[in-house]
This record gives sequence, structure tokens and C-alpha cells, in this order.
Amino acid sequence: YGGAIYASYYGSLLFDGVDLNENSAYYYGGAVYAYYQTDGMIVRNSLITDNEAQNGYGGGIYSYITPLVVEVSEFSWNQAYYSGGGIYQYYGAELALNDSTFDHNTATYYSGGGVYYWPYNTGYNLNALACTFSDNTSRYEGGGLYGLSAEAVQISGTRFWGNELEDASYGGGL
Repeated sequence: YGGAIYASYYGSLLFDGVDLNENSAYYYGGAVYAYYQTDGMIVRNSLITDNEAQNGYGGGIYSYITPLVVEVSEFSWNQAYYSGGGIYQYYGAELALNDSTFDHNTATYYSGGGVYYWPYNTGYNLNALACTFSDNTSRYEGGGLYGLSAEAVQISGTRFWGNELEDASYGGGL
């Protein structure tokens, strides 16, 4: 869990100007594993590249019960065996992506090559504002961005291009 950083039961996490490169975890969070950060996690002005969740989820970041804000950051060449090549966000939390790039990330076996978002319960939102999703790949849904069961989804000024699915399914880009 967490090839570079394992964080569990903190109030909040802030990564500002951080480079997380070439990390690996066997299951969750090639670079970062965040579990139950009550006040959330912010990733700002950071570079998360070439990380891998070898047999699990979240090649770059795995976030569970942790509201996540990503601002002016790049996720590239990350890989997860199952879902969320760049980011895997699961269970009871908001996800806000602002002015960030998701490029050449891969979810080898399931969904969300760039980003996988499933809050599980209603009442949580997904926002992607002024982002770029390019050349991400997943096996099934959401080559660029996969979202399931969000209360509301807002996508504005965001570009999707060159995202792919390995098997015929739904949503190469979104």
C-alpha cells in the first residue's frame, strides 16, 4: 500500500510542488495510499509520473473516504492492474480536478485509465474544470475518466482526446 506514501486517519494531506516518480505498490496506490483523511487531500503543482499499482487500484493515487482536490498537476504514465491508472477515488468523498493533465495512464483490466471515481453513496460530486485527458487507456469503460453514481458531474473547459478502450465497451474519453 502506497509505494511512496501511506497515510491513514489524518485530518488532512497537502502535496504542493511534489514529484512522485517511479514508485510501486503491490495492491493500492502506486505512489500514494490515502485512507480516511477527514479534511481531505490536496495535490497542487505536483507531478505524479510512472507509478504502478501492480495487482490493484490507483497507479498514481488511491483515495478512500478522502475528499480529493487536484490543482495544476500532471498525472502521466501511471498504471494500475485493475482501475484508476492515474487516480482511484472510492467511497463517500468529492473529487475536484482543476487545470490538470492526465496523459498516458493505464487501467489494465477494468475502468478509468486516467481517473476512476465512484463515491458509492449519493450526495458527492465530480468536477473536472480546465483539464486535459489524453492518450489514456482502460480495458472497459472510461479510457480517460470513469465516473459512477455521482450526485452531480460538472465538466467545463476540459479536453478529451486519444483516449482508448481495449475492449468494445462504453466511453473511450468519458
